Amino acid sequence: MKASVAAIGLIKSCEGCSLTSYVCSGGVMTIGYGHTGPNVFANQVITQSEADTLLRLDVSRFEAAVEKTCPETEQCQFDACVSLAYNIGSAAFVKSSVARLHNLKRYAEAAQAFMLWNKAGGKVSRGLQSRRAKESALYLESEVRADEYYPPSTAEGEKPLAQSRTLQGQIGAGVMTTATVASVSVIDKDTVGSIIQFLPYLKDFWWLFAIAAVGYLAWGAWARISDRREGRS
Repeated sequence: MKASVAAIGLIKSCEGCSLTSYVCSGGVMTIGYGHTGPNVFANQVITQSEADTLLRLDVSRFEAAVEKTCPETEQCQFDACVSLAYNIGSAAFVKSSVARLHNLKRYAEAAQAFMLWNKAGGKVSRGLQSRRAKESALYLESEVRADEYYPPSTAEGEKPLAQSRTLQGQIGAGVMTTATVASVSVIDKDTVGSIIQFLPYLKDFWWLFAIAAVGYLAWGAWARISDRREGRS
C-alpha cells in the first residue's frame, strides 16, 4: 500500500521544508522535510529537488514499516500511521499503542492514542498536538475539519481514577495493611477493647488481613500488567 496524496500533503505541511540543515526540537540534525540520518551534517545545503527526493525515499521506508506492523488497514488509517511513523520513527511506531490498538481492532482507542505522542524534549508541544489531532482525524476519516477536531482528553482507554483497577488494588492493600497493624498492636489498648467488643478476636486472625493485603497488592500488579498488554494505560 502507498500513502495517498493527502498523506504526503499532511507530512509536508507538518514537517515544513528547510533546504539548510538545522537541529530539531529533539536535538537531531535535520534537513528537507524532516529528514534525518548519517547523511545530514551541520551547514548542509540542498536543492528543492533533493528535498523532494529525500521525502519520497523516507515515505517509502515508513510505508513498509506500517504495512509490516499493521497489515490490515484502510487507506485513511494507513495514511495517518505513515504520517505518525514519519515523525516518531519506525521503531517507536512498531511499539506504539496506536499500532497495538489498531491490530486489536480497537480503532476509536487507536485514534485517541495518537495524542500520546505530543511531546518534544519532554514537554507538550502545541505543534505536535495539532499534528496528532490531524492524524487522528485522518485515521477516523472524520468529516470534521482537522483544526476543529478535539480528541477526548484521555487516551488509549484511560479510565477515571475511581475506576482504575490498579488504584483499587492499592487502596485495598492499604486498608488490609492498616487492619493488620491494628489487630496486632492497637488491639492491646484498653480503650479499643471497650469501644468495639469484637476487636479482640482480630488479634487471633491478623494473618488473614496480611494475606488479604498481599492479595490486593498482587491483584493491583496484575491489573497494571494486563492493562499495558491490552493497550490500556
